[in-house]
Amino acid sequence: MALRTPQLVPRGAFIMAVVVEGTSPGTTATMAQVSAWIRSAMAPYTMTMDSMDPQPTMEDFFSVPRDTFITVDLQNMQILRVSGAGGATAALADLTRRLDAAGL
Repeated sequence: MALRTPQLVPRGAFIMAVVVEGTSPGTTATMAQVSAWIRSAMAPYTMTMDSMDPQPTMEDFFSVPRDTFITVDLQNMQILRVSGAGGATAALADLTRRLDAAGL
């Protein structure tokens, strides 16, 4: 889990980023590329590579462009937000706003 996990999980949620593209648009990211991205980005959330055949890509499944950020409510395991727009900054801001509004 990522660096902010100890701060987010006790509040009842986490963010997972799905890296959908590799070195160029339309090229699926490899595990080595995802691992390199995790090391270089020091991301405050969990990251994973995209789904593989026969499952649809996350871009197609959630109808979002590029990398996908998924916010999950750990109380009921519901997906609260799926977005590619605004990237990690927007996803973390949205999660913090939700947790603050819920008094968590």
